[in-house]
Amino acid sequence: MITFRDGTTRDVKITEGADLNNADLRNVDLTGANLWNANLRGADLRGVILDYADLYGADLSNTDLRDTNVNNVDFHYTNLQGADLRGIIVNYKDFAKINFEGANFENTDLQNVNFRYANLRNANLQGANLQNANLRDSNLTDVNLRNANLQGAKTFVAILQGADLRNTNLQGADCERVVFIDADLRGADLTYTNLTGANFTNANIEQYV
Repeated sequence: MITFRDGTTRDVKITEGADLNNADLRNVDLTGANLWNANLRGADLRGVILDYADLYGADLSNTDLRDTNVNNVDFHYTNLQGADLRGIIVNYKDFAKINFEGANFENTDLQNVNFRYANLRNANLQGANLQNANLRDSNLTDVNLRNANLQGAKTFVAILQGADLRNTNLQGADCERVVFIDADLRGADLTYTNLTGANFTNANIEQYV
């Protein structure tokens, strides 16, 4: 296992396609690093400084990114399947088309983030703040959104089949043509929510507000 813990990689050459599988990179300064197509599967990236890093096409599946500042990071075509992203600081707000299947965003502030066309299947977004987020055309099958805040969110044509939406705030959200098949919406707040053409087949909508 590669270890750079509590250090810097500025004197270490990390090139495009680097193999950092299961590396311990806690608290390392990766400012401006070129990590195109890098293998970071299972790496520990807690506390890493990733300002302006280029992670285009990188594999970050099952990485630990808790409480990491991802300011202006390029995540285009990055694989973050199963990653632990709790408490990340998101300033660069474009997560479109990224694979977040099974990722953990519990209680994370994701206001105004763009998740359009993202794969969030089985992701944990319990208690997350997704106010005004863009979730259009995203795959949210079996996602956990319990107690999450989606006030004003755009979920047009999103797939929320089997989703846990108990006590979720959907006030003013655009849920036109959203698929809620088998979803649990007990206690959800649907005040002023646009539900035009939404599919509630076998959904549990008892006691919604």
